[in-house]
Amino acid sequence: LKIALQEITEATAETINVERVSIWLYDETNTKLQCLDLFEQTLKQHSAGIELGNIDYPTYFQSLSQEQLIAADDAHTDPRTQEFSEFYLTPLGIMSMLDAPIRLGGQTVGVLCNEQVGNPRHWTAEDQNFARSIADLISLVLEAGERERAETALRISEEKFALAFQCSPVAIAIVTFPEGRYVEVNDSFCRDTGYLRETVIGYTDSDLNLIVNQEENVKLKQLLHEVGAVRDLEFQRRTQSGTIRTVLLSAELIDLGKQLCGLYVSQDITERKQAEEALRQSEAREREKAKQLELTLNQLKSTQSQLIQTEKMSSLGQMVAGLAHEINNPVSFISGNLTYAHRYFQDLLSLIQLYQKTYPNRTPEIENLEEEIDLNFVVEDLLKLIHSMQIGADRMYDIVRSLRSFYRLDESDLKPVDIHQGIDDTLLILKHRLKANGKRPEIKVVKEYGEVPAIACYPNQLNQVFMNLLSNAIDALEQESLVIPTITIRTSVSSEFSNLNSEVEHPPPTQHSKIAVIRIADSGSGMSEEVRQQIFTPFFTTKPVGSGTGLGLSISYQIVVEKHGGKLSCISAPGKGTEFIVEVPINTKLSSES
Repeated sequence: LKIALQEITEATAETINVERVSIWLYDETNTKLQCLDLFEQTLKQHSAGIELGNIDYPTYFQSLSQEQLIAADDAHTDPRTQEFSEFYLTPLGIMSMLDAPIRLGGQTVGVLCNEQVGNPRHWTAEDQNFARSIADLISLVLEAGERERAETALRISEEKFALAFQCSPVAIAIVTFPEGRYVEVNDSFCRDTGYLRETVIGYTDSDLNLIVNQEENVKLKQLLHEVGAVRDLEFQRRTQSGTIRTVLLSAELIDLGKQLCGLYVSQDITERKQAEEALRQSEAREREKAKQLELTLNQLKSTQSQLIQTEKMSSLGQMVAGLAHEINNPVSFISGNLTYAHRYFQDLLSLIQLYQKTYPNRTPEIENLEEEIDLNFVVEDLLKLIHSMQIGADRMYDIVRSLRSFYRLDESDLKPVDIHQGIDDTLLILKHRLKANGKRPEIKVVKEYGEVPAIACYPNQLNQVFMNLLSNAIDALEQESLVIPTITIRTSVSSEFSNLNSEVEHPPPTQHSKIAVIRIADSGSGMSEEVRQQIFTPFFTTKPVGSGTGLGLSISYQIVVEKHGGKLSCISAPGKGTEFIVEVPINTKLSSES
């Protein structure tokens, strides 16, 4: 381009015999003219680099954009060019200017300047036409240069794209859309699929058996048709060897001439997916280990607590047995002597009455003493006193018997037991908690006992179940302000286990084994289904911290289900109270391993 412009300026200067010919182009901002080439005929030299700004010569720049030609015979006085007089024309001795705008695509992009030095010059029509022709020639040269630069840039871009296409570490393919015939593939695509380029071009995925899931392929084409692009879609692809690989696919529709194509970029992520799956499985195993560890720990805690509870019950049973024995002796002594005391009192009373009858005239001292001690009241009250002492002794005897019955120490063997007696003994021990207190009235206990025969069980453990269930019922009623808080106990015999909630499957009882059913219900506020499903879980409790261990119902569940082959269920709903159902085979036969 530089050589072409220099040839143009020299030829122009020689043709119209002018001293200075220059070619100027606007800069990128269209605010300055930059000189690409200036030819001075006398000196026969070329120069460049001068700049003229529109801020300094606004009239000239405006005229250049609006007029077809600026022919200034006297450049110092012509309104279009006189702005150059002081700083440009005078120093260089320029008298006349013939400037032809250079236009490209309808836009003024520069100017061809012809400058006469020395004397003023009248620009003829031939001069002006020639200047316009040269300006048009320069436009063609510039256009050709632009075209050449564009072609060069396009060629370089295509070369870069081809290089990037072939050298890309990810697989790239260009396929016709929607037919899906391969137009071009890079080396990475061939490496990932195992096919040679020659065996791929012109064929489809179906021809090459690359498709694993036809639904995925249909989905991909549908997305491309609707959206025009797909990003990071996991896709299954079969290699030439038949191996299934997972790729992360991105695709976009492109226009290659008259053919609509899809540009597919895929990255093989099979190893990454395998690593992720291995990591997930490892995490799942670790979670399962942690879960099992937690379960084992809870079982150990539960077992430890049960051992402690059993030891406490054993120690308490031994202590109660000793206390019962110690208390029973004086109680028996008192109870037995009260009979004699009553008889002796009757004998003395008969003697006094006989004296009164034999000696009706008593001395004043005797009469005064009778009045002082109120003999008639003493006789009447002493009989009542002896009777109340007998009732108290009987009450103490019942308590001692209940304690001895409740804390049985022979739990290692199954014993036939009257469950009603066990329930009554438990109620007797809890009687102090049933009484009215400052928060609530006395708890009413309703017993609806059926005809239940003695059942073979571990008495101490079954009593512990009754104690836990009744204690929980009392706790529930402590929280309520009911007019008559009530605990209802029903017993019956059934031929089969109920179908109420349970985690354990029970076989139907044999014809010789019936089911004893004990239902303990309270009139409290009940519980939600979420709470009900967790009540037999070890360490689960709804009581405040320090008020419960969360093991009572868990231990009860193990005693009923595991020790006695029975079933422990719960029915409850908010506002409807809670009922526990204990079901125990009447003729239980368990091995020592149980």
